[in-house]
Amino acid sequence: MALMACPECKTEISDKAKACPSCGSPRRHSPSGAGKLLGWGGVALLGVVVLYYVVAANDPDREQRLKDQAAYEQCLVVKRANPGNSFARTACEYMKAAYVEKYHRQP
Repeated sequence: MALMACPECKTEISDKAKACPSCGSPRRHSPSGAGKLLGWGGVALLGVVVLYYVVAANDPDREQRLKDQAAYEQCLVVKRANPGNSFARTACEYMKAAYVEKYHRQP
């Protein structure tokens, strides 16, 4: 059992006491090991998220990829407006295949 100073009245009290016997001030507990681990886990998670956005913002293909995706979506609008138009259907399929080949993901 160690003694520590009460944060309010500076009387020496046991580190196991829940409150100071002199002034009644509740003892402030330091964070437990699990609490510290949870805090550092949150900091690490925040760091990973920030790193992801920094890398994504510096993607040199991002602007062109977004333009290609918008063009494909516009093609789908035209295709839906003209369901009998086989050219629009073929063009959209070609654009989708080119997008997937270039960016390795679905538009």
